[in-house]
Amino acid sequence: VADQYLTHTPPIQAYQFVMLLLVIGFSMIRSLKVLAPFSLAANLMTIGGLFIIIQYIVQDHKPLNTLPLITSASEWPVFFASAMYVFEGIALVLPVRQKMKEPDAYGGWTGILNIGILLVTIMYFIVGFFGYIRYGSEARGSITLNLPKDNK
Repeated sequence: VADQYLTHTPPIQAYQFVMLLLVIGFSMIRSLKVLAPFSLAANLMTIGGLFIIIQYIVQDHKPLNTLPLITSASEWPVFFASAMYVFEGIALVLPVRQKMKEPDAYGGWTGILNIGILLVTIMYFIVGFFGYIRYGSEARGSITLNLPKDNK
């Protein structure tokens, strides 16, 4: 973002240092209750970003019959890496379940965990599907790399 609007951008090490400070700070917070507002803000920004991306990728898409249904096996690792990244938050499952007032509401077909994972899967499927029919084989590992750089 800074590259688009600033004439002089700081070196990458400056960004890394700021991120290091943030990660260390958040790592020292032991209570999930304190982290909840930060998590909510991050989730809202992610959803906002997804809606902006969807607005771009639903325009000018290619006809489905011109796109291959399956790509070559050499491209599959990109999919698996992206899918693993999407579901990385699964490590919080046990700590969150232990802190719940009603832990039984966590599991089952209509439990919080399954509904949350279903919503994440649907969101990322929509972005993946429409990103593919918009960019085809030119779709990059991260859909943000395909977005226009001129803010149009």
